Amino acid sequence: MEWGLFMKYYYDLKLNFQKDNCLFYEWSRSDDVITVKKIPCYCLDSQSLSDILSNRIKLDMNLTDDKLLLIDNNTAIALKLDKDGYEIARS
Repeated sequence: MEWGLFMKYYYDLKLNFQKDNCLFYEWSRSDDVITVKKIPCYCLDSQSLSDILSNRIKLDMNLTDDKLLLIDNNTAIALKLDKDGYEIARS
């Protein structure tokens, strides 16, 4: 998978981290919704993002944040990672 040529940041994003994919309109009032002040955002090609949406992943990158946002032209997913780069939850 190739990472986007650029990394930007997205600000003040409301996230609901869960074990499986859950669209924002499926959130319930009892969910633990958090506001992330600043999250790194990476642009991927559509096939790579589709693979991530359907699988659990481990990133072999040096990340300073435990949360990141992955986007393509139509879709976005936020991932929460442990210190080894394994996916813990997604939003």
